[in-house]
Amino acid sequence: MLCEGKTSSCAIKAGKILRTLIQRAIDNPSMSVVESSNRLPSTMHVEKTVSALVKSGKVKQAANLIEWLDNLYQAKLYDVCPSFTSFHVTTSALSKSGHSKMAEILLLRLYELWMVGHVSSDSQSLIVAFNHVIASYARKRNSKKAYELLLFMGENETIHPDSYSFNSVLIAYLQSGEVDKSLEILDLMERMYEGGNDAVKPTRVTYNTIMHTYSKGKQNKRLALKHARKIFARMEDLARKGYVEVKPDASTYNILLNISARLGGMDGATKTEEMMREMEEQYQSGDLNCKPGTITFNTAIKAWSSVGSEVAAQNAEAILSLMEELSRSGDSDSTPDQISYNSVINCFSKCQNPEKAELLLRNMPTPNIVSYNTVINCWSKIGNLDRTLALIEEVDNSDFLAADDYTLHSGILSLTQRGSGDIDKIKMAEKFLERIESRYASGMDRPNIRSFGAIIYSCSKCNHDEAAKIADSVLWRMDKVCDHENTNAYLSNYNMTIQCWHKSKDIDATVKARKILERLISIHSAEGSRFVPDSYSFNAVIYTASRTRGSLRHKTEALQIAYKTYDDLLRLESSGLIEPNVYTYDSLLKCAFNLIPSKDVSKREKVISQIVRRCIEAGYMDDLVLANVLKNAPKLATSLLDLEGRRVKKKKRINVKKDLPQEWSRKIGIR
Repeated sequence: MLCEGKTSSCAIKAGKILRTLIQRAIDNPSMSVVESSNRLPSTMHVEKTVSALVKSGKVKQAANLIEWLDNLYQAKLYDVCPSFTSFHVTTSALSKSGHSKMAEILLLRLYELWMVGHVSSDSQSLIVAFNHVIASYARKRNSKKAYELLLFMGENETIHPDSYSFNSVLIAYLQSGEVDKSLEILDLMERMYEGGNDAVKPTRVTYNTIMHTYSKGKQNKRLALKHARKIFARMEDLARKGYVEVKPDASTYNILLNISARLGGMDGATKTEEMMREMEEQYQSGDLNCKPGTITFNTAIKAWSSVGSEVAAQNAEAILSLMEELSRSGDSDSTPDQISYNSVINCFSKCQNPEKAELLLRNMPTPNIVSYNTVINCWSKIGNLDRTLALIEEVDNSDFLAADDYTLHSGILSLTQRGSGDIDKIKMAEKFLERIESRYASGMDRPNIRSFGAIIYSCSKCNHDEAAKIADSVLWRMDKVCDHENTNAYLSNYNMTIQCWHKSKDIDATVKARKILERLISIHSAEGSRFVPDSYSFNAVIYTASRTRGSLRHKTEALQIAYKTYDDLLRLESSGLIEPNVYTYDSLLKCAFNLIPSKDVSKREKVISQIVRRCIEAGYMDDLVLANVLKNAPKLATSLLDLEGRRVKKKKRINVKKDLPQEWSRKIGIR
């Protein structure tokens, strides 16, 4: 009569037919008993329809169908009650799909029908149904609802919670960060079990789950280890009493090792290895469940890798050697994997022993890109460019390896180390950067801003004519792909590129520097106080303008850029974010001296006077500004600063603090 297929459309069609047949019978009360029994869907038909809906993923439709049938049954319009199987299948599916509340509503209705005998099943099946819903709430970290259902079962005389019920609530508390509550649940389980209730017997999984939470939590690491050891001790105590099912096994030890490894440093590494040795002793004394394996040894190696000393690296290598020896003797459970080798390589890399790190790489059965990257990075950090590039080339020539961003980034850092300023190395580093950018364009990770910054910094130390152009190109490429979250690095790269233009002899250097500053200002307009250019950004542009060579047109344009840059700085000062400093006025004076023709005396003196007065008003008159004015406009300086009236004109060296009003230099030294 009904479609029994598993496809979505077939299941929905079956549900509609079932509803239609039942509704037709309700709407036609004159139908004979024989006709009714022949045409109305039976309990089996309902079960098959519900099952089809569930299997096709239409769980809510199944729940709605059961609810509709139940409402008809309660209203005595339909005398077939949905079966326990229909309720149970749907409740379970709702629980697994995350519809916890709907599942709970159906569950409690099922319980009511079961209590009055309208649906039949053994109590254990109903307990399983409750456990499904409790577990669903646990997965959603709703510990309150999970506990309420557990309490409902515990206060009931007909059904009682079992270990699965308790464990689910315990997990709910753990996942929601309520460790103390989970320990209360554990205490209750232990008391009930010791009181003779075998159904709530704690299992090894129960204790391991709590310990595992301590290995992931954000609490104090030393305190976490202390709590985990207490759980471990409880397991040992119960085992001594005869509850051997909760005796610590390899999984328990591995969790404890991981917690101790998180301590870091020599203390964490020592404790971790001690537990590893204790585990080995347990196994050697006959406890086969405590056999150390690859995970155990890897955890101990990882603990030593956090120390960063040669001794720690040797201890890690000793554990690796033990694994290799056990593997050769036939113990496949202890065979070192890539993590084992890579962790030991990392140990030697941290203590800057690239020779040993590379030797381990060569002895590794199947090195991966992480293995190579660790060694490449180690050679890069100690400044051995030849080995760094040789290993990158080896990766490029390999049939089973592919250089990733980390590989190429290490190459960039090696080529630009300490701002080498070598134009050929800079160009080679840019090639690596282009490969990183190509990877990003094909869907890989966003490039590291440090890759761009390393090249720009190296350009800022380079005196070659191409350096500024390379830095500028790299900067604008960075601008397209990197966000502004790392404000300091982002701003630093902009400022260093402006510095490159400051050193450049390019006729358009000032225009290029100003363009970079305008980008910084536009970012600030969009980001607000989260991103603010500093005074260096503005001063560097003005200093760049002061170095302009060429025709009068170029110098006039540079002077206008300097004025505009100063005005922009004053606008930001009004918002209280940054303000001019002594270098602002020194750079402006240099613009006046270098960009205004010396024969245009009137204009020169007017501009210089304005700059000096503003410097005095701002409180930034210091030795640098004074020396600049005295050197390039001594007569003007004498009148502007009233040196004759202050009787300091004939002094070989004028002291700003002693010989001039303190108000003029009040901002010097203040940040």
